[in-house]
Amino acid sequence: MRIAGVLGLFLMGGSAAYGQSAQDVIQLNREAIETQKNFIVSGSMELTEEEGKAFWPLYNQHQVRVRAANARADAMVVRYVGVYHTLGDVEARQILDEWIAIEEERLRLKKTYMQKMAKALPVRKVVRYFQLENKMDAIFDYDLSQRIPLAR
Repeated sequence: MRIAGVLGLFLMGGSAAYGQSAQDVIQLNREAIETQKNFIVSGSMELTEEEGKAFWPLYNQHQVRVRAANARADAMVVRYVGVYHTLGDVEARQILDEWIAIEEERLRLKKTYMQKMAKALPVRKVVRYFQLENKMDAIFDYDLSQRIPLAR
């Protein structure tokens, strides 16, 4: 399944409108991914019925926590975009510290759910799931990176 193709079409189409705020663009792109995520994961995981019974509750728990981390990251990006013209060292440090904290949180989530899923699924399927997550994250991050100005 071509994840980049499916999500790329949604991201490009969802964020192309002129004059949208950073928050609007982020929200539209997150919604586009959420709309397709379950479809992509279910179509790519090749789970047996027994594996599915173990996987989907863990997946749903993981997604709740991922969405919370994403909301935190999205708020940080919106904050940055709102101040990048006048960004001083103090605020830059705060934003940088928040970014590192968010990345650490995301890493803890991955470790926690890799361990939980590895108890319920063959490890190669755990790898597959996190590959899918990483690909979807990379597509979102790439699209967003094209819209975020560099610090001055």
